[in-house]
Amino acid sequence: MLLLSFNIGPEFYAIETQIILEVIPLIPIDHVPHVEPSICGIIHYRGRTVPVVDLSIYFKQKPSKQRLSSRIIVCRFTFEQQSFHVGLIAEHVTETLQCNENELEDNGITDSASHFLGKICRHQKRSIQIINTENLLPEPVQQQLLATQ
Repeated sequence: MLLLSFNIGPEFYAIETQIILEVIPLIPIDHVPHVEPSICGIIHYRGRTVPVVDLSIYFKQKPSKQRLSSRIIVCRFTFEQQSFHVGLIAEHVTETLQCNENELEDNGITDSASHFLGKICRHQKRSIQIINTENLLPEPVQQQLLATQ
């Protein structure tokens, strides 16, 4: 499987590239009031309005650092049989990696709050936590994202 890796603070994460539409630079984000804190606003992407979620706020309750390697990963999500785009802000979005499914390890985490964490891929002597994007955004965030469409 082909993965896009990135950081959230000092931890390494990855998502499968099959849901990624494009990786774009951090562009101006229009604020949307009264939404879940991790939804930092909307962008205009190829003729459509796309909500943007800051993964660092979602995971660690602090905004991503605006680095040269910070990016918006535009992904295709499906909620309630509706398919739409969501931008995910992450830091150090710099490489893809190939990982064989038979080399993946269970993460041993059963905490329901971390239900979006999938298996672990070992790459260059580091553990990379694969995010299960189907379970990434909790129901309240999904509902707010649906409301922005």
